Amino acid sequence: MNKIRTNLEKHMNELCLTIGSRHVGSDGEKLAADYIENEFRRCGYQTVREKYSTTGWNLKSFEFTNQTSRIQIPGAVPCFFSPSAEVEGKLLWLKRGDLAHLDDLSVKGRICMVASVSSQEDVKGRNQIAEELDSLGAAAAIFISDIHTSLAASTKIQRSPFLNQLGCCAVAEEGALELARHKDDVYRIKLEALCFPHESCNVIARVSGFNPSFALKNLTC
Repeated sequence: MNKIRTNLEKHMNELCLTIGSRHVGSDGEKLAADYIENEFRRCGYQTVREKYSTTGWNLKSFEFTNQTSRIQIPGAVPCFFSPSAEVEGKLLWLKRGDLAHLDDLSVKGRICMVASVSSQEDVKGRNQIAEELDSLGAAAAIFISDIHTSLAASTKIQRSPFLNQLGCCAVAEEGALELARHKDDVYRIKLEALCFPHESCNVIARVSGFNPSFALKNLTC
């Protein structure tokens, strides 16, 4: 078991620390696929790359600032697949009950703060909120992330690839509390990013037949 743990730590260090970010369409994605394929081959497996078409995303820059106090919002990150956006103004706070009738609210051109915290499994629901805000002409949306820690938000709390102009970002608990304490301040979001067609792949190791003892032995590779 110690050897398994040592090798798992080695793989995690290589993928997370050495290679780093591996989002779709990035250089890290290719480096990670190459690393996994080489490790499978080193263990004696035949490998294939199962290709599929998807959407890539390239983030260039992101800023979320309180213009009134001239400070950066803590724990704020851009959401994956967010299009570019640049907007300044007061936040439009959307409570849970508001989400059922967004078309009755004046969201066009606004920075919408989705104030309700949803479960981490509800990505589809958050995607639908973002897509509706996008269709209604909102300029940006902020989601509260409860996935990581109070200090670090998840970039994938909302990840719809079908947005046209809605800039999306997430804040962790610390950032959400900062916004709540200064509801009447003016904020600015500037996000530069690009979505593009991309061909990604699954890296698959193949074994002829199945021998449980062989599989267990090779877990230590």
